[in-house]
Amino acid sequence: MVGRWQRNVQQTLLELFPCRQQLFYHMENSTYYEILGVSKDATQAEIKAAYYERSKELHPDKKDCSNDHQELKRQNDAFVKLTTAYEVLKVPERRQSYDISLNSNRSFAGCTEQSSFDGLFSHSQCRNREKSASLIEMYHGFWKNFGAFGDCLRFLMQSLVVAVVVVGILLQFSN
Repeated sequence: MVGRWQRNVQQTLLELFPCRQQLFYHMENSTYYEILGVSKDATQAEIKAAYYERSKELHPDKKDCSNDHQELKRQNDAFVKLTTAYEVLKVPERRQSYDISLNSNRSFAGCTEQSSFDGLFSHSQCRNREKSASLIEMYHGFWKNFGAFGDCLRFLMQSLVVAVVVVGILLQFSN
């Protein structure tokens, strides 16, 4: 149930903020193409087929690891990364922006500024954002720091976001 809500919230955020999807750096230095297991020259059909095949393998609901919280979390994170990669590469404009960012060959040597919230967010804040992560990766990184309690908080916040979006839509149609 939480996984479905999480995917719905992610999809809503991607639809509401498509301009924020410039993804300059992947947390584990792997490209979205590597995550999907396709070449950079892959067609949209190949990307879609690779996503559906990999999602069958990685979907958290498919495997029985309910006793192993760590394995469940690892699978969920892998599935979220797979879905994020697909959401970017399936839209030609997002894919083009992503490809440009991959080809920019920016180095990270000039980044020395650290966030004053390093313990909470555990990532560097660069003035020029050379290694900026996607909004979804930052979102999951934030909640990861709260452990199991973070899963509960994240579910509550996602429910709140969905409720606010639904109320906003209802108010828009009622006027």
